[in-house]
Amino acid sequence: MDKGIKKHIEYELKNYIKTRDKFISVLEDEDSKFNHLISCNRLSYMDRIIKAIERNLEALDHKQLRFIELYYWKKKYNIQFIAQYLDCGVKTLYNWKNKLLEDIAEDMGWIE
Repeated sequence: MDKGIKKHIEYELKNYIKTRDKFISVLEDEDSKFNHLISCNRLSYMDRIIKAIERNLEALDHKQLRFIELYYWKKKYNIQFIAQYLDCGVKTLYNWKNKLLEDIAEDMGWIE
């Protein structure tokens, strides 16, 4: 996978919770709907990336989901600590991460 695509997906994954919450608040706020209709392309993109991430997160088992939570959303643990905490190899965690990033990129139509 192209390095730029990988970095972009990692950015979106790291910011998934913030993006999802912002998207929901925009949809629920009647006053801001008009203002945000102007940026319809951005909302459409947010919807697509949120759905792609959620579809792929649903496919993960408990350990894999915990890894994503610790690595991307808590952001205070390194991969070696997480590997030890989850009783997995570091290489396994990198494999999980790369597979998730590829699956999201596929869902978005950025790779085949």
